[in-house]
Amino acid sequence: MPDVPGLELQGCLAERGEVSVHRAQRMVDRTPVRLTFLACDDPATPEQEERQQRFLEENERLLGLRCPSLLRALDMGSSGSGCWLVQEDCEGASLLELIEADDQPLSVPVALAIGAQIGDALAALDRAEVLHRDLSPEAILIGADGVARLVGFGLNVESSYDRLTNGQAPLGQVDFLSPEQVEGDLPLNPRTDVYGLAATLFRCLSGRTPHGGATLFTRLRAIAHEVPPDLRSLRPDVPDSLAEVLSRCLEWDADDRPLPRDVPPLFTLVARDMGLIEGDPERSDWERELLAGWVRRHLERSGPAASPGVVLRLLGTDRALERALRVGEPLEVGRSGESPVSLRFGWISRRHAEIELGRDQEVRVTDLRSANGTELNRSRLQEATVLSDGDLLAFGKSRFEVTLLRGEDIPVPRGCELCQRDLTGQDLEGAEARAACRERLEVDRAESEARVVRALAEARFTVVERRDSLGLFRRYRAQRRKRTFLVSAIELGQRNAKRFAEASQKAMLLKHEAIVPVLDVDVRSGVLIVVCQDRRADTLSERVSSSGPLGPRAVAGLGRILADALDAALGAGVMGFIRPDLLLYSDEDPPTLLDLGLAPGLVEAARTRPGLCARPVYLAPEAPDVGSLTPAGVVYGLGATLVYALTGRPIAELRAGERYDYLPVSHVPGLPRRLAKQRAQCTALDPERRPQAPGSLVLDFEGLMLDTTPPHDTSASEDEGTRPPGF
Repeated sequence: MPDVPGLELQGCLAERGEVSVHRAQRMVDRTPVRLTFLACDDPATPEQEERQQRFLEENERLLGLRCPSLLRALDMGSSGSGCWLVQEDCEGASLLELIEADDQPLSVPVALAIGAQIGDALAALDRAEVLHRDLSPEAILIGADGVARLVGFGLNVESSYDRLTNGQAPLGQVDFLSPEQVEGDLPLNPRTDVYGLAATLFRCLSGRTPHGGATLFTRLRAIAHEVPPDLRSLRPDVPDSLAEVLSRCLEWDADDRPLPRDVPPLFTLVARDMGLIEGDPERSDWERELLAGWVRRHLERSGPAASPGVVLRLLGTDRALERALRVGEPLEVGRSGESPVSLRFGWISRRHAEIELGRDQEVRVTDLRSANGTELNRSRLQEATVLSDGDLLAFGKSRFEVTLLRGEDIPVPRGCELCQRDLTGQDLEGAEARAACRERLEVDRAESEARVVRALAEARFTVVERRDSLGLFRRYRAQRRKRTFLVSAIELGQRNAKRFAEASQKAMLLKHEAIVPVLDVDVRSGVLIVVCQDRRADTLSERVSSSGPLGPRAVAGLGRILADALDAALGAGVMGFIRPDLLLYSDEDPPTLLDLGLAPGLVEAARTRPGLCARPVYLAPEAPDVGSLTPAGVVYGLGATLVYALTGRPIAELRAGERYDYLPVSHVPGLPRRLAKQRAQCTALDPERRPQAPGSLVLDFEGLMLDTTPPHDTSASEDEGTRPPGF
């Protein structure tokens, strides 16, 4: 398995000999990328060293290359196990998948659009002195944005002749090789890729490759010695001008083929003669418009036949539910684990209510004689009642806001819930993808952890105890020179680790009793290491999960301490972002904040966990990332964390890339009115309605502590939860 610092693999896309292409994510910011990895032995053989050198030299020229039809190269490097290229990723289907799904030849306009765009890519590669060597329908990715992109760089690191003689070239891949690749003794040049593009378009337009044959030998012999048939004999409606362009690009002698820079104008000229371009070709977006329309029509034909009639979303104070409704398939709400919507609370009956889509496309809810009733807009139901957008639906004490999605508003499953990998039509529900992700993630994490521990040893740390991963980091109690520290580490790659270390220097300047002191920020072997004073407390999320929510007075006391700490951080120029898994909480010591002042990308990201399909959100809705926080956004994070401490549930969640903001905490029954109102103000979706700085909340929290203290006793009772230390 490829060993690349800072990347989390998500599945193999292609594999050829020692080269493999993988979907991956950068661990620091969860950005999807495409990894091409050339494996080698350790130590490498002379042949492998030569291939590695060629791989690195050519791919280095891709860095900085900009072309819409090329995936941007982001990074490259090598290690003992091989070398790699990291490129941006994009959604789309290969040209091979699209033409096989259509089961008919490609239309001439679409072929011209693909030829023009991939021709632009070949021209850009020629200027950078890079050869692709493996152009085929499988190497062209068509996106819904109407852009054809050339992918698969580095798959062909050895000569095609060597691949043919050692049996590594599959039968279907030889059809797009040029004569000089088959001969083996002729030099390759940029016009080799021009031949591959022409052979690809010939196959898409005619349904067959330029040179046929039942066996590998007959196909290779035809490529090396025979002239391709006239495209018009196989596809009479192809314009003479296009047939002549492809014939020139398929010439046996590479010197007789057009140069890459001349290919796009040739296709553009044919398109203009056909009336596909209006006005100046340089300003026309005809290729994108044609390809986007073609992909859209393909998706409409191949989309799921049994799409839901209506999607029901229920947004509550503690969770969001989304279910597809179909006529004749009622949805039962109940306490039983067998209910499609299972709400395991004491006020929910075993079979509480039923929601059904009627033939008139109206959605109705019926109470099933539940003990605590079902309410719609605060009126108890007596019979089946129609639901509408914006209704407030309550099952006992569980309240939800209703949203109904119909027609084009209905989301279509696009990827695995764990890694967002694109799903095939056969795996639309994602069961296979999720199972594969869980198995893969366990292997990836074990290998990454071993590298992190080696880096800590290099920094002369001895791991005493491994803590659960908190936030993005792996956390350890580790010793150095007989002192014990809390050490946080993450594998990012040497370049990224240095960049984030420089951006995290402010953390060492923060001084407050409620902020864990950062003593050092170091980089070893691509691993970022943050050294802090030792802390043995659990996080707030662990405390609430094991012992239940805190009482109102304890939450008010916690809020006073955190508001003062965040105000001190603001004074030092740090917009503090907090959440329950970055807050240490114990009954003996004051609560303390982890990672305050580190680079925003390190604080914002959360490590993916197997089986986790929804992620709690504590970032203000107006802020795209932690680096964009304002003081009002800091107040939101504080309020959202305290809501979790008070209720045991997040105020918002991220599901399949979409944010769900739940109903304000003021809707939760049984909370002190003033405390619930303050929490609702701090987590208001409109930043103008929130307090504008955490320091303004300190006195308010002290007042809340007095309000929530029983008059006969100045300390909180056992029912009110644990008091923060110092109160």
